[in-house]
Amino acid sequence: MPIQSLEADIMKRALIESFQLIRDEKISARIALTVHDELILEVSDDILESFSERIARLMENCLRISVPLVVDAKVGKNLGNLKKI
Repeated sequence: MPIQSLEADIMKRALIESFQLIRDEKISARIALTVHDELILEVSDDILESFSERIARLMENCLRISVPLVVDAKVGKNLGNLKKI
């Protein structure tokens, strides 16, 4: 089960670093929910694209391991209507 534990650690780290970024830079966004290995945020439309790219990079680099972490950022008005950026 160590892989499942590592995923949980990666997710916690990404959650903390995302929160700190939003708080420290006073970004118009908020963490709404986590679902398994997904982090769901509410973001202002005017910063959506730039912030999505930035948060994806942050999550991909939140923990250095021997394999690359890949983040698929998607946007939409609700969870049933998400599209890849």
